[in-house]
Amino acid sequence: MVRPNYDKMSLTEIFQLDSKERIATLNKKLLILEKGPSQEIFNDAMREAHSLKAAARVVGCQEVQALSHKIEDLLETIKNTKQAVTQSQADLIFKAFDALEQTAKAFVSSTAHSIDVESITKLLDDAKTPSTLTDNVPSSNNINEQKPPKTDVDTMPTVHQTGDIKEIGQSTIRIDIDKLDRLMNLSGELYTRSLYLEQKYSSSKVLLKQLRTLQTRTGELRVLATNPNINVDLIHNWLSQNDNELQKMQQNIQVYTRSLQQTILDFSHLTTQLQDEVMQSRMLPISTLFDYQHRVVRDLSRELSKNITLKVQGGSTPVDREILEVLKDPLAHLIRNACDHGIEDPRARAREKKAQEGTIKLISYYQGDRVIVVVEDDGKGIPLDQLREIALEKGIAKKEEINRYSYQQVLDWVFLPGFSTSQSVSTLSGRGIGLDVVGSNLKKIGGNIKVETKRNEHTRFILSLPLTLSVVKCLLVEVAKEFFCFPLTRIESTNTIKRKEIKTIEGQSSVSIRGEIMAVVDLNDFWQMDKLRPSGNEQNLPVVVIGERHERFAFIVDRFLGEKEIVVKTLGKRANKVAEVSGGTMLENKKVAFIIDTEKLTNAAKNYATKDQTSTLSEIITTTKKKILVVEDTLTVRELERKTLERHGYDVKTAVDGLEGLGLLKQESFDLVITDIEMPRMDGIEMVRCMKKEPKLNNIPTVIISYKESDEDKRKGLEVGADRYISKGKYETKVLIEAIHKLLGA
Repeated sequence: MVRPNYDKMSLTEIFQLDSKERIATLNKKLLILEKGPSQEIFNDAMREAHSLKAAARVVGCQEVQALSHKIEDLLETIKNTKQAVTQSQADLIFKAFDALEQTAKAFVSSTAHSIDVESITKLLDDAKTPSTLTDNVPSSNNINEQKPPKTDVDTMPTVHQTGDIKEIGQSTIRIDIDKLDRLMNLSGELYTRSLYLEQKYSSSKVLLKQLRTLQTRTGELRVLATNPNINVDLIHNWLSQNDNELQKMQQNIQVYTRSLQQTILDFSHLTTQLQDEVMQSRMLPISTLFDYQHRVVRDLSRELSKNITLKVQGGSTPVDREILEVLKDPLAHLIRNACDHGIEDPRARAREKKAQEGTIKLISYYQGDRVIVVVEDDGKGIPLDQLREIALEKGIAKKEEINRYSYQQVLDWVFLPGFSTSQSVSTLSGRGIGLDVVGSNLKKIGGNIKVETKRNEHTRFILSLPLTLSVVKCLLVEVAKEFFCFPLTRIESTNTIKRKEIKTIEGQSSVSIRGEIMAVVDLNDFWQMDKLRPSGNEQNLPVVVIGERHERFAFIVDRFLGEKEIVVKTLGKRANKVAEVSGGTMLENKKVAFIIDTEKLTNAAKNYATKDQTSTLSEIITTTKKKILVVEDTLTVRELERKTLERHGYDVKTAVDGLEGLGLLKQESFDLVITDIEMPRMDGIEMVRCMKKEPKLNNIPTVIISYKESDEDKRKGLEVGADRYISKGKYETKVLIEAIHKLLGA
């Protein structure tokens, strides 16, 4: 691993890294010691505790120092008994580890915590007494369902409710030295190629000089040709020289072109390699997330009086750290579900002639360009008959149709909000409760989830995730001369329909595709763009079908432009508030393509599809061009607003802040002003205030569009004289155009 630059780090920052690593190691060592005594592992754990104590002493963190000392003492005492760590001892030490983490974190961030360190250190001292040291776990053949008697440990607050792996989402990450070497070599190769291109630039100037020489000679020849007394031999001589120069130039251009072509190929190859290496440097083994689940399963099995073990396969599978961050909560929920409602209690397993020890498997592997994560338990399975009964109770299905649903359709009901097979509400989980949230979280990153089950044998949740969020395979489409990207993982199909096939069913524009009726939405109308395509009934309309389990939408676009692998660029905190767009990418022609957030798009389409689409606002906007000034410091937002307004027939000028905007207002005439609030030099509030003081400007309608949504911010905007205040969090094209339409009286 690459050594961080400690010279630029404070002692507190170094302690933060050190304590985090040592506490994680202590957790792993104790899980091993709980299964059986090992002098080597005991020594490793004691050494980690001792080192942590020393680190805490250096920075003056007395609480971590005291806890580490007591943990070290207790581990040494247990080691001398040559027995395994008992469950009650492990419970106490694990809670002490959690207290270590919380107190260290509070020390580093200079914040308060609620851990009673004195009580925990006393418990650690008390645990060294002979009676406690012989408190071993019951025999593994015992299938008594009663919970173990409560101890002082049980009354302590549990610090770890779920896996705390926040380091996944940090802005720094360690990189293997070999990867760093490869990145360095590639950057060196690119630099060499850039020098070579500079040489090519010099060569092009030589060719240009030769061309100018030829042009000069040609001009001189034209002058000579006008002289009736010119010697023909002299002309032939000049033509011969020109031919020689042209031949040399042609040869030089051929050599130059071949060399430049090779350089371009080399550049393409190197940039591809560099991109691959950078992507790999973002990867972490999925064990970063999986490893902590051993502790989670161990704690839950104790709490539930069940005997559960966790088995991990494919922990070395590399996954983008952003994917791991999103996966953290869904995985924790599925693990809790499996422990609480999947795995039966020991007595129930005995009745089914199952092994007393229940097993949860965490499996990860690659499948094409996807990462597959499987959470499987060997418990009682999901009862399909019970799912059907719940569906009838909740009105999801009709009694006469209940048996027509396929096995997979019935299982998919567990992903509906509030759908649960649990007979009682549990503090941990309920089979189905929250699974709709799990599915929603995965959809945000282009993932999906499905479930398989077999009665009294297993339940298996299969999660399919993209390898990375930085590079996405998309379908590129065109709508009103603008480019948009649909992530391929969210597309169910692409088709072509005829306008005459669109019918109104229960007030909703609909179309039948492959025998399925679905709502159809014309993105040209939906985004209030110019109507560029003809309206003939025979016209072929390209549509993108987005599937949302039991609900699908067909979105009409102008053209399919093919599949592309794109590098995702964020639009910034404020621009990300724009509806239906999650990011952008730069195309080869230097044009920007917006990446569609299909979940937001389908949610918005649910309301839009029900309205009468025979007329839109764009049809009632006056044909007289009104002049609008857009004042916005964020380039992406500024351009998005400009293009939107121009599509609706407005003449638009832009300014980067209030000062520039005020200058333009004094130089030119505008019918309306749209402004942001927070900008450099002069903000939007101050600009509007200045406008209202100018007799020539105080009557210009003004719209504020800001990500600030508090009532106080809205009040300030309206008090200085703004006519409308639109929150970017709720901003839609339709809302803006309607506001402009009303203010201009068009």
